[in-house]
Amino acid sequence: MIQKISTKELKPGMQVVNLDLPWLSNPFLYPIEGVIDSQEEINRIISEGFLETYIDTKADSIKEGENLTDEL
Repeated sequence: MIQKISTKELKPGMQVVNLDLPWLSNPFLYPIEGVIDSQEEINRIISEGFLETYIDTKADSIKEGENLTDEL
């Protein structure tokens, strides 16, 4: 499921999705798609002034399950 969250809620492993929204009407929405790799990346996103982003919660769940399986 796609969900809009505050960039302060981002955690490593979350999948950010780009919904192709115009930047001029959404200047505080982080637009780059991909998996958040580290807390440093989150800190950079926040320091650049982005306030919100969209994440795919279904992709996050799948990724967490795959990591858990790998560890077992």
